[in-house]
Amino acid sequence: MYSAKAHPELRGDGIYITYNVNSFDDDELLDNMDIYFPKFILMKIVERDIHDTDRK
Repeated sequence: MYSAKAHPELRGDGIYITYNVNSFDDDELLDNMDIYFPKFILMKIVERDIHDTDRK
């Protein structure tokens, strides 16, 4: 995984992050076209009270 970037310009319930993957396997580089497109994840941000001892 490399080249991770946050994308605050994309709207959602959290923040979108993209990253890229690669391979050292020559056959996978030729056969798996998915590795040439960035992956997206949505990280949700939850505010919590760090002093709340009743948290589950």
